[in-house]
Amino acid sequence: MKKLLSITLAFILCFSLLGCSSKPQIESAPSSQQLPDTSVQSQEESVSIVLRPEPGTIGPVFDKDVIYDENDIRITALYLGASYTGLNIYFKIENNSENSIIIQTRNETVNGEEIGVIGFVMAAQAGARETVIDRATLLFSNIEEKGIYNFNDIYELEFSFYIFIDEPREVIDESGLINLKPVEGSIGVEESITVT
Repeated sequence: MKKLLSITLAFILCFSLLGCSSKPQIESAPSSQQLPDTSVQSQEESVSIVLRPEPGTIGPVFDKDVIYDENDIRITALYLGASYTGLNIYFKIENNSENSIIIQTRNETVNGEEIGVIGFVMAAQAGARETVIDRATLLFSNIEEKGIYNFNDIYELEFSFYIFIDEPREVIDESGLINLKPVEGSIGVEESITVT
């Protein structure tokens, strides 16, 4: 009885492996300076497969640098980058005030459309007289339902900053809407950013 069961399970295993061999093969991952191809050709038919950018890939820079410069706080938009959870907008935050601050985003839209309940995920903190690099993340779970899978799919970002003192919680500013547009064909520099 045990032999019959073993032989039966061995056949089932062989047939299941044969059934898996007909799936299309995905091409090798693109280099960090190239945007991924979003279609894959199989021998049987053309199959469209969405490939997110590789984590660590650097995307386009923006049409403007300094996007906020008030209340002794200066925020510079750097570039788009990819992570495991989504596309990130990287910022350089220069806090020249005497207070530790927290910065969040509000009223977020991508390509003119609101993105989920959460929008961008950002809670950047900068101590008094400190410069930091931080990011706002557009979660793949929010943007893919809008047809946004890659850097090329983003042509406009709009949001406002909500800036407050860390302790005591006191609002410093709620900025007006900030509009950023990725510069077409631009690729950011892939290197670690050092703040001095």
